[in-house]
Amino acid sequence: MTVTAPETFQTAPATWAEVEVNFAKELPGYEPRKPQQIMATAIEEAMTEGRHLLCQAGCGTGKSLGGVTPMLLQALEQETRVVVATATKALQEQYANKDIPFLQEKSGIDFTWALVKGRSNYACQAKLNSDDNERNPLALEVKQELAADEAHDGDREHFLAEISDFEWSKLSSSSNECPGKSECPFGAVCFAEKIKEAGSQADLVITNQAMLMTDLVIREKTSDRDQGPVAMLGDYGMVLFDEGHELPEYAGNALGTDFNGRGMVLLAKDCATFAAINGEDMQHRSEKMAEVIKGLNGLLVPLGGAALTLSWFVENYGLFADLMDLLRSMRLDIHAVKLDGDSDKGNAKKKMLLTRIGNALSTLEEMLVSEDADRVRWVEVNEFRQEKHWKIRVAPVQVGPWLKRNLWDKVPSVVMSATLSAGKNRDGSKDFTYIQRTLGLWDNVSSVDVGTPFDFGQQGLMYVPAPSVPSPKDRNAWMSWSIATTLELIDTSKGGALLLFTSRTAMKQAYEALADRLDDRGLTALMQGDGRTNRELAKIFKEDEHSVLFALKSFFVGVDVPGEACRLVIIDKMPFPVPSDPIFAARSLAEEREGRRPFSTLSIPMMTLTLEQGCGRLIRTKTDRGVIAILDSRLSATPYGRSIVNSLPDFPVTTQLSDVRSFYQGSTFGR
Repeated sequence: MTVTAPETFQTAPATWAEVEVNFAKELPGYEPRKPQQIMATAIEEAMTEGRHLLCQAGCGTGKSLGGVTPMLLQALEQETRVVVATATKALQEQYANKDIPFLQEKSGIDFTWALVKGRSNYACQAKLNSDDNERNPLALEVKQELAADEAHDGDREHFLAEISDFEWSKLSSSSNECPGKSECPFGAVCFAEKIKEAGSQADLVITNQAMLMTDLVIREKTSDRDQGPVAMLGDYGMVLFDEGHELPEYAGNALGTDFNGRGMVLLAKDCATFAAINGEDMQHRSEKMAEVIKGLNGLLVPLGGAALTLSWFVENYGLFADLMDLLRSMRLDIHAVKLDGDSDKGNAKKKMLLTRIGNALSTLEEMLVSEDADRVRWVEVNEFRQEKHWKIRVAPVQVGPWLKRNLWDKVPSVVMSATLSAGKNRDGSKDFTYIQRTLGLWDNVSSVDVGTPFDFGQQGLMYVPAPSVPSPKDRNAWMSWSIATTLELIDTSKGGALLLFTSRTAMKQAYEALADRLDDRGLTALMQGDGRTNRELAKIFKEDEHSVLFALKSFFVGVDVPGEACRLVIIDKMPFPVPSDPIFAARSLAEEREGRRPFSTLSIPMMTLTLEQGCGRLIRTKTDRGVIAILDSRLSATPYGRSIVNSLPDFPVTTQLSDVRSFYQGSTFGR
């Protein structure tokens, strides 16, 4: 859906300052925010000069409006389009349902905008009308709802029925199986294509980072077409990344891929079923696929977690060669199938199967020939129906060179987040070196830290253990101390505690040790992974001010619990990256080749950013108060630990639990 602004203002604003004048007229009591003004001005200057900007802005700054407004103004001035890409669905919905409608109504800017999601968010007409879904009650219900509402956009979020991920996969199409508009018999009525076309004409597009990175990948792969590259989001002249600290991960996901044996067995079965419906026999192909995958199971399942080198693939090339030959034979067989019955339904299914086979071959070929310095490959093993299944994952070692080639050299961009810098320079300014190196963003770029509207010195306190406290390296002694200290901190805050752990094992151990004791105190103990979704847990935590939530890394970011509900955040220890992680190990090796020390250039910055994100869960408004506790004595006992503490939000720091008690009792400590 493309939305056009109402014509209610006589003069269109040209700057953020002029927009604020309109806000003041429209909103009685409107108060400008200094950090937001600094941010908006910096963005205006960067886009006017055609350069990139790294913009760090704390919670409460008003990043969304302060970021998108100057970008939009400059895009309209330069007669181009702007894309805003978020990391999370929640922030994307905030833009679409709150910020952009507000901007249209109150700013005086005349513009059109559209929300564009990935293909799998929309119902697939080919699947809805396929023989596979002919007797599927949910498919029939969805089709009836679409027939009753001609304006329905096919978005999963807009259907009345609650649809599980598994059921939705039967009704939607991923990029791995969609043959494209021109190849699909239902291309003319495709919901995803309609959204894409509407979005390509809008002044402002709200999307997500996964979608934007996929757009860049497809543009690069189709750049040599006579009619020009395929552009999922149309042409655009500016990009704003909100939650920009997540960009390296989404770029890596877009450039990476995975290949799994179970998926190949299902593909062969689907091909055999399709062939049988149309009077052909491919059962022998399905049986052969099961045989080949069984051979690969014996080879790969014992290697779960291990990295695979190019030399390993050379040594074991035979089984993979058999798999490639089988996929090529399956492709020829499907091409040769002559369709019976409804040609549109049959053609759509045939195109999907050919697309899946083609993508499987491409993935396999890339996996077999990639150089170790460019790609890291590793095995993941999981259990399904009491059987172990393998997946080979492939990811780039570095995303910076690709981003530079496909984005930074072409489109002025703003990367915006509350956590971009990792540490400080000698002059006390924020150090953006790590994110610049990770993103490959060195040329034509400036950086700004606009600060925060919060007064951490007044609103909070940070507790770190004294150097004499056992280190996490002394596992048993530290575990006993940390459990006892966690309970003492919770007793002091009387609940309202978010406990963040660096491993699932540590979280479960702490929960088992504390849950009953918390219950005895009248506190509600919640644990991530207890059968409830993260959203359900966050909702309970917000509503119950006497709850304690045990959680993992996904709660370090994106959780907004203002007020009394979250008055204590405890991080069990410094969240160092796992040395055996294949991507981290490959990046560490790349750092060493460049003559740098991975501990300083990778481990410390990565861990610092995670800590900054965890600390950000505590103070969400100007009236919040609370304590952040990081139960790792290395923060006070080592030079690098003290440097990390200096990089975190400017809370008063104490090593004494008595100061924590005084804080909660209303002491003026730190004021």
